[in-house]
Amino acid sequence: MHAVPPVIIQSDGQIGIRLVDDPQAGSGHKHPLVLTQDQVALVLKGLRVLKRQDSVVSLFKTDANAVPVFTEDEMKRLTPGLVQAFAHATPQQLVTFSLHAPAAAQQRAVTSGGLFIHDGHLFVILANHRTAPSISSEGATTESPGIEDPLLSIRPRGFALGFMPVEMQVPLTYVLMEENRRLDDEAKVVVLDVQRVLARSSIPPIPAMPAILGGPSLP
Repeated sequence: MHAVPPVIIQSDGQIGIRLVDDPQAGSGHKHPLVLTQDQVALVLKGLRVLKRQDSVVSLFKTDANAVPVFTEDEMKRLTPGLVQAFAHATPQQLVTFSLHAPAAAQQRAVTSGGLFIHDGHLFVILANHRTAPSISSEGATTESPGIEDPLLSIRPRGFALGFMPVEMQVPLTYVLMEENRRLDDEAKVVVLDVQRVLARSSIPPIPAMPAILGGPSLP
């Protein structure tokens, strides 16, 4: 079976947002779905990262050692494309994103991951956070394959992902057992209760009509 090429939602050299087939979609995700920019921004704003050597549990007790995943400017640039992606995603697809920014030594740091909604749960995967996408070996620098795959961690076990406020989260272990889903690194995933997220927005979501896509990218 040939791999289905990703659908490009946004690609401008710094931000990439795509729809890719999810082999673990099972009976299908709850896409397409029209979300407001406020609803998507709420999710992005609540994401936190914590150094892996710190206790993951502590992230859910206090945000003293956690830092936001995105800056205000990054959230503003990502939100419109993610809104469009969810409106066009099929039940067999998930949304991936990548954001590149200058880093030390002229390298471009990457923040990347994916999102999908399944059975009332919003999964957020953060594979990389401001990670330089190069590997040095014996004086030579090569580009990591993670730069091409937003869901592939360039530096495994580099951090843990959390969310504030805590009450929007759903225990990951319970969800994985219920849906029989496999994850490469559970510490880099948070699961949110979709209804709790939407309850904090004044505008309810509107189910989207299935999109008819005529090519590999959207206008």
